[in-house]
Amino acid sequence: MLNPTPSSLEPRPLVRGLILEGIGAAGKTSTAAALKRLLLLEPDNERSLVALTETYTQVLNEVHGQLVRLTRLEHLRLLEQQIVLLESLAGHVGSLGARTRRSSRLFFLLERVHLNHRAAFSAEPGFDEDAISKLEDRALVRRGVRFNLIAECGEAVAWIVTEQDWVRTQI
Repeated sequence: MLNPTPSSLEPRPLVRGLILEGIGAAGKTSTAAALKRLLLLEPDNERSLVALTETYTQVLNEVHGQLVRLTRLEHLRLLEQQIVLLESLAGHVGSLGARTRRSSRLFFLLERVHLNHRAAFSAEPGFDEDAISKLEDRALVRRGVRFNLIAECGEAVAWIVTEQDWVRTQI
């Protein structure tokens, strides 16, 4: 299920996050809700949480009662805006200097950042894999985000509920 993260003896970074990817109805939203509850329960976890559900990354949206599909470039701009937001928040947290208080740390939770884009546009002529990969690099690699894989979200929700102590030590 969740891969163990490095030892709890390491200091926590000022900005940490999790990206949930998966097919529809796999349990991503339920997993995100369970993780948010756990983050709030643990006294040492971050107080600042940015959680963006797939509503903020969808290609197809209901706008004033009508379905509107974003173009590939519009969708890339939408994802870019989210990355800029996280970079701005991370920059602010970093400018405050090293802090140990949980109120000075940030946790982000994003649902379906790149899966929607790849699924919607990969078959289109002119699809640029590098464009989405560059956004991923900006959002993740440059921030030193460690990857934990949740293989099946539906099972992960049940596992999180039954194994809360282990998850708390890993989040």
